[in-house]
Amino acid sequence: MKPSFLNLFMPAHPPGVHCTATLVAIGIRVLSSNFCQGVPHLSRMKWARMKWEQLLARHRLAENTRVHSLESLLDPVWNALETAHSHFAVGRGPARRYPAEVVPFGALADASQATLEQFEELLEPGERVYVFGNPPGARNGLTVGPPLHCHQMLGPLHPAVEAGTEEMDPLLLTSKDASAMVALTSLAFPGFFRQRTCEMGTYYGIRVDGELVAMAGERLKSTGYAEISAVCTHPEFRGHGYARDLTTFLASQILAAGKTPFLHVKSENGAKVVYQKIGFRLRAEICLTVISPAVLRRKARAR
Repeated sequence: MKPSFLNLFMPAHPPGVHCTATLVAIGIRVLSSNFCQGVPHLSRMKWARMKWEQLLARHRLAENTRVHSLESLLDPVWNALETAHSHFAVGRGPARRYPAEVVPFGALADASQATLEQFEELLEPGERVYVFGNPPGARNGLTVGPPLHCHQMLGPLHPAVEAGTEEMDPLLLTSKDASAMVALTSLAFPGFFRQRTCEMGTYYGIRVDGELVAMAGERLKSTGYAEISAVCTHPEFRGHGYARDLTTFLASQILAAGKTPFLHVKSENGAKVVYQKIGFRLRAEICLTVISPAVLRRKARAR
């Protein structure tokens, strides 16, 4: 029996509406193309089927890449230290962290006793380091604090710019501005932005009469994603849309670099509404857990 068009052209598991429409268009072009005049009908069908299979393979690869890529956001610290920020990594085993002067973040490959003991060795007495994910169980050498619940939001493909916003001319911030950046961010989230945090990515700000009044920049970075962080405005200069405009500008810069922007915001923070208007959407609820050396272990070391 002569194979039908559908038997040759359609795979057992179509890749989706968009791919199906594309392949149907390919099939029509193949059958009607002048290049195929004189070519047997069956040969044309086989060529169309080959093109379908090629597109299907690309679609599956893209889907696998997307799923794998989203998994990297489950622990963006670990993935940053494995990729774009590997030069910052302190520790090369299942327990890692950023230098204390960069950012108070660490990462655990698992919650085993051996991994937690390695992580303890990376901590200095009295410091607090945050890790993503479910809190590990309490250990003799570590104190595990309550989780800090956040919303992880994924940026849009094309950031929206609202009509009527004030024009903004962001200034590129460098290490020379580090002290001013630490002072400004300390008004909103003290302790997270350190003297070398600005080395993690590109930061922009707005100055009024020489004073840094608003800023935002890139913090955690991996192969396919860049986190927008340190979005803050001095209390005396709120209401001008600085945070919105800086976030929109940064998202555009990240997209232009071929990456996807994302950010974290406290669950109760009203800034989520602003991010949603820009085009960010909730990807997942995620928690940060603070870990510090236990008091008893610190006293034992002091001896």
